Amino acid sequence: MENNPNSSIFNFGPDEETKSNLSVIARWANINAIVGFIGIGVTIISFIATMNSLGRYAGSFAGFGMANIALSVAISLALNITLFMAASNVKKAIDNSSQAHFEIGITKFATYFKVAGIITIIVLVVLVFFLMLGILSGRGRGF
Repeated sequence: MENNPNSSIFNFGPDEETKSNLSVIARWANINAIVGFIGIGVTIISFIATMNSLGRYAGSFAGFGMANIALSVAISLALNITLFMAASNVKKAIDNSSQAHFEIGITKFATYFKVAGIITIIVLVVLVFFLMLGILSGRGRGF
């Protein structure tokens, strides 16, 4: 085997099956991002409808609710834009055999999954914290 310092084991061209699999991944990521954008719209509309239906009682909830919705929408929007851009770049890479688009797409996918993983861990830790808090508070009442 030739030992060339400039060669890399990662310089290879994808075969047709790999291109097909990447195309399917890009298509489903695109669908997932679009569904996410629709979900953001539904969330905003339902929040506005809830605030309108509560009328004068919404005042005490409005500040917390607005901050919560704004944070959720911002995170979801950033994640869905990243996913959409990843899918678009991988699709362009497959169609045009562009290494640059492929690298951008894979980097965007990596960013998406890192952020989604971190958010999942944070949510699980918070849920476990509140579960333990609930167990401890119930125990103090003699249950």
